Amino acid sequence: MKKHVKFEENYYLAVQEANNNVTVNVTKKTNHILVVDVSGSMSSDLPLIRTQLKNKLSNLMKDGDTISIVWFSGRNDSGILKEEVEVKSLKTLTDLNDAIDRWLRPIGMTAFLKPLQLVGQIVERIKKNRPDSVFSMIFLTDGYNNDCPWNDVVTTLKSLESDITSSTFVEYGYYADTQKLTQMASILGGEKISTSDFDEYEPVFDKKISTGLNGGKKSLIEITDSYLYDFAFSVSNGSVILYNIVDGKIMVGSDIKEIYFFSDHAIGEKKTGVDQEVDTFLYAAIYVLADKLLNDDAERIFYALGDNYYYQVLFNAFGKQKLNAFKTAIKECVIDETKRFPAGRANIVKVSDNAYCLMNLFNDLGNLENCLFYPNQKDFVYNRIGRKHVATGSQLSDKDKLRLSEAKNVEEANLILEELKEKNVDLNFVVTNSNAGYPVTDLVWNEKRANLSIRIYIDGKAILPTNKFNINEIGTFRYKTYTMIKDGIVNVDKLPLNYSSELETLLTEKSVDFKVVKNLNTFKPEYIVINLNRLPIINKGMVSSISAVELAKQEWELNKLQADAKVYGYFKKTFDPKESKSFIEMLGQEAADWLKTIGITDYNGYAPVSILAESTDCYMSVNLETKIKGLSSLPKVEDVIAKLIANKINTDNGKLKDVKELKISEILMSNAIIKYQEQLSSDIYKALTEEQQKEVLKAYVTSKSSEVIKKKRIVMGEISKIKFSLILSKRWFKEFISFDENTLNLKLDGQDLNFTFDLSEKQEQI
Repeated sequence: MKKHVKFEENYYLAVQEANNNVTVNVTKKTNHILVVDVSGSMSSDLPLIRTQLKNKLSNLMKDGDTISIVWFSGRNDSGILKEEVEVKSLKTLTDLNDAIDRWLRPIGMTAFLKPLQLVGQIVERIKKNRPDSVFSMIFLTDGYNNDCPWNDVVTTLKSLESDITSSTFVEYGYYADTQKLTQMASILGGEKISTSDFDEYEPVFDKKISTGLNGGKKSLIEITDSYLYDFAFSVSNGSVILYNIVDGKIMVGSDIKEIYFFSDHAIGEKKTGVDQEVDTFLYAAIYVLADKLLNDDAERIFYALGDNYYYQVLFNAFGKQKLNAFKTAIKECVIDETKRFPAGRANIVKVSDNAYCLMNLFNDLGNLENCLFYPNQKDFVYNRIGRKHVATGSQLSDKDKLRLSEAKNVEEANLILEELKEKNVDLNFVVTNSNAGYPVTDLVWNEKRANLSIRIYIDGKAILPTNKFNINEIGTFRYKTYTMIKDGIVNVDKLPLNYSSELETLLTEKSVDFKVVKNLNTFKPEYIVINLNRLPIINKGMVSSISAVELAKQEWELNKLQADAKVYGYFKKTFDPKESKSFIEMLGQEAADWLKTIGITDYNGYAPVSILAESTDCYMSVNLETKIKGLSSLPKVEDVIAKLIANKINTDNGKLKDVKELKISEILMSNAIIKYQEQLSSDIYKALTEEQQKEVLKAYVTSKSSEVIKKKRIVMGEISKIKFSLILSKRWFKEFISFDENTLNLKLDGQDLNFTFDLSEKQEQI
């Protein structure tokens, strides 16, 4: 029997009977296989997983069931913790718990092939001992396969397809490889579940271990009608099971009654009216499409379903964090009818494409006068990103060790050691006011990734070790950066800001979720705490306007500003070199020089030499880099000046002329150079004393540098809107037909420019 639900012309969900005589109701003895990632990035969650296994396995497992546990991390770092354990006695349980404590410990990185091969070996051995049992596998990871070619993983999975009755692939956290895990589940005819943390994972594990399995051998089902996608799905006991369609066939368990797939035409009879069964597979269809990143198609299902509440959630579900939250909620709707239609069933009301989002919020906060951020307020919980920078202190860096190893004799080694003793010292920075607030104006946008940070300037003092200058401490400052958004993930849940009526009005008008914290003594408003997780990072309007031409124009402007900044920085150094003037005046040149060697100056503040902590794992970040032919780097300012003089290149009404001898990078830098030189040649400047001239030039480059910084922030904000929209939506520029197109030729400022947009995944060490 075949049925269909129509969404619109040429878009249908087909229902096909898989097994017309599902009579297998006897629960089989189940061999559970848990494959768990123990790479470094799992270190904070492995203690919870160990406790869960030790406390619950004996209660969750049914009589006659067995558990096998495989751990894995990097290449060849994989093993069988325990195999075919049937918990029958206290000693068996104790031995299992001891093995869990011993082996489920963080180590190395992530590789999928070896653990899957071990699963195959376990299955072959247990099949001989327990021929009438079935196999259920849970594969848990928070990472990417970073070892072997992907086809090797696919081949190994296919060899398991007929033996694994039930499989669940758990995408743990926000940095696992979503698409590959979905593909793995589809190959085995299994379930893919996204969990943000242990609290979401725990009930998934409990359910899989405690639920009995029915059915016998899997069988091939042929899809005789045309299908739109290369995947199908089914719903069984609240699980949404994925299948790859290969040559019109899928392999399903004998207890699967119906399968669902999308078609461009009506198949069988039409399903109409309100029907709980139809609702179930429509929610499941939305879940599958969202997991496949086909959000536009998932929206089309909502028009037939009529759930306005979750339609609005999907509308703003850009990026893995938001999308995972949406999928988790929709999965609950598949399982539990009471979770459906939180706002009732009705015709879908279109959401504004320009819904207020985090990109708008941070722009508005930066423009609010005296808007301060409080990183030490109790509501602010910060998640460190990347590897920690560790001050070397008295420890030797690899560079130091190399210098010592290359010493020609003991005398030279002793000289190096004496030098290192003065440089490698232990320092401590003490904040002047731990309750201080900091402006939200210094936004740092990553040029390639979907990252946004706030940089703050902190006053304090450095506590120094015993030294020959008898300096115990010195007043200084340091910069610290807090990443608000990391690779499209909101890294900070709550943002505390100082209270102002202007801010409260803004947040209220924009329907932003926030709370006002009052002073316990005066009961007057003191802080506003914004819930950042409730806002989408970008909106659909930004996504629909992703333009290669607009990005190219902004990137060109950024390059012009970077060229100007380099020129003004160069000229500033000529009459205002970087040196710790206040330290020299207060402590003398020798002491100032020593402070510089240990990383303290009056212009850069507290910046001791540091090294990155050892990497424990990695994840893949999406990068979008714009390359302009001829602009891979900027030349030295003095080289451009020499070339201008040598070729007698001058200006006409402030514009360069006769520039055939100049490269594009040199042309960009020439503009600021010539404007600077025009200051030197003006009659007013020549009439000044030498000291006055120096002050005029200092004021000029300082003013120009500040102007460039402000313009760069605006341009970086515009570039980031486009890059965030593209990376989070996983779409491409509207001018291009496919991802294979990535070049653009434009004429800007009289220059014929060639742009290449390089979208890639890069390994990030953590």
